[in-house]
Amino acid sequence: MTCIHGWMRLSKTENIVPLYLQNCFRITMSLSFQCRAIAAAIMGRNAYKVEVLPYEAHERPKALVDGEVDVMFNFVSQTMEAEVYDESVQQAISFASPYLVYDTHFSGRPDMVTCADNGLRYIQECSDIKVCIHGTNIYFDLIGLQLPRDHILQTTDIQASVKSFMMQECNVIHCAAFFQIQQIMSAFNYNGEFHSSDHPYTINSLNPVTRSDDPMWTWFVDWVVQSTFEAERVGITMDNVDDDPQGQQLPRFVQTNVFGDEYQNMFYDAIATSGNFQEMYERRINPQFLKRPAMSYGVNSADSGMMRSRTFGKMELLGPDPRTYGTMTMVASKGALQCGITASQPGFAVKVIQQENGTATVAYQGMDVDYCRAIAAAILGNPDLVEFINLNSTQEGFTLLHEERIDVLAGASWNLVNAAREPTTGVGFSFSRPYFYNSSVFLQPGR
Repeated sequence: MTCIHGWMRLSKTENIVPLYLQNCFRITMSLSFQCRAIAAAIMGRNAYKVEVLPYEAHERPKALVDGEVDVMFNFVSQTMEAEVYDESVQQAISFASPYLVYDTHFSGRPDMVTCADNGLRYIQECSDIKVCIHGTNIYFDLIGLQLPRDHILQTTDIQASVKSFMMQECNVIHCAAFFQIQQIMSAFNYNGEFHSSDHPYTINSLNPVTRSDDPMWTWFVDWVVQSTFEAERVGITMDNVDDDPQGQQLPRFVQTNVFGDEYQNMFYDAIATSGNFQEMYERRINPQFLKRPAMSYGVNSADSGMMRSRTFGKMELLGPDPRTYGTMTMVASKGALQCGITASQPGFAVKVIQQENGTATVAYQGMDVDYCRAIAAAILGNPDLVEFINLNSTQEGFTLLHEERIDVLAGASWNLVNAAREPTTGVGFSFSRPYFYNSSVFLQPGR
């Protein structure tokens, strides 16, 4: 378990790390297999080096933004608060895609768990409630908005919470749902009454975290993590990643020069070193105590199409003002949001002719259009303050976005190439969380 809370540094190797990674040669991580995958992707499977750095939890964000480390894992859930303004370092930090998305819930004395599920009640029959919380201050702050602080006990880890519960210092434990809390209680020889709620309290994620001043590095880390998911999906493993596919129906990664020719085998090196995500998880995590959530868990509730949001974090924080010449400031000064859409996609963006008092006017409808209006309302307080730019193609949209002739492009596909080096412009772009997932199929004429 030391490695779960440890930090790892990737030692610099001369003439291997490219210019955009010259200040990014140290990696800290909680899960050594993720660290090794990134290290191998950068330096090659036979040349990477990793060193553990033992930082305390409160020291980690500062070590990241000061350049002492370049990636940290198992830090905090991806929240609006941390992405915009992390209070501990007074600046934004960047999150790559999550490698684990999970709920937290309450467990403990059955009557007190019911109180916790009912809005953390602490009056009348719930006046005895006391919740043990471990992990980051996010949970302490969030629960502290609902419970007086004398009803909360902050501990160092799940084991400490369990011990405090057994010593009757608390009667409810707040923990991640992937912890098999019943088995943990049994391992501590607890035989008393104990109940785990089926109702999620928060939705969280574990992400690689990087500095916000080097997006290329964030994308590199992100897509190494993505490659472990894709390898699992198509059956690529440590054992077959280098197999010759000729004459065999074996899945293969494509080489990529998005990050430069010397990194064309980055995915092969990562999987050959650490395996796909299933291999890494089963090799390092004890399923008796840590249950792996479903792969779709971060997308929706698995039994509906409802999208899941990120955790918002501490909403009452006073962050920095928008940058003087940033997009938000420019939109506010123009008094309108310029939003690029491709109005040939029913359901997402289409042009319609509206008749009013004998006058025909052009309007747009669809999900992409609605999101443009929502952004305008958030910035300007009026959803009608949008200038829609009807594009011939998404590629035209990337060009206009790069030239700052539009403020946002709606409905673009998020993939490695568009994020790191979009072909039309030769630059990378930042993407919001997806609001629609789609898949492609081959169609043939009916017989």
